[in-house]
Amino acid sequence: MWMLDYLKDECGCTIVPDEWYGDILGKRFYIEHGDGCGDPSLSFFLMRKFFRSKVAQWFFRWIHPDLTMWFGYLWSNKNRKRKKDSKEKDFLGEDKEFQIQWAKKHFSAHPDVDYYVFGHRHIEKTLTLHGENKDAYLAILGEWVTKTTYGVYDGDEFKLLNW
Repeated sequence: MWMLDYLKDECGCTIVPDEWYGDILGKRFYIEHGDGCGDPSLSFFLMRKFFRSKVAQWFFRWIHPDLTMWFGYLWSNKNRKRKKDSKEKDFLGEDKEFQIQWAKKHFSAHPDVDYYVFGHRHIEKTLTLHGENKDAYLAILGEWVTKTTYGVYDGDEFKLLNW
């Protein structure tokens, strides 16, 4: 979001700002970063609004990249240290994970979805969502910095892998 069109123009990446809902090899996917899927925190909601604001992005791009990268690393390390020192478990349980609760609610209203794929929580988790007429698969991808997890769909199944 802060890099504007850099990844699209220089690397050919498709950037999806919110959710992507579509078909891959005949299956319906709902893919989202995951920060917009039921997180009840007001402070997180406000921070997300600020970071996604065009005004904040416009101001941020006028700051030298050395300073913005320093700020990003400082922010990230602060959050990592806070989580490490926290008593919060990585996986809170199926009944407490907001992405899982959100996906269950969404699946009951949209039973055509076959796969939900999220990031954001930095945990590796897969599970089956049971519907009235069929099941859906949910994957929380983990993170790519230290655990290097990613997801692959081969036309038959979705897998979490490590490189």
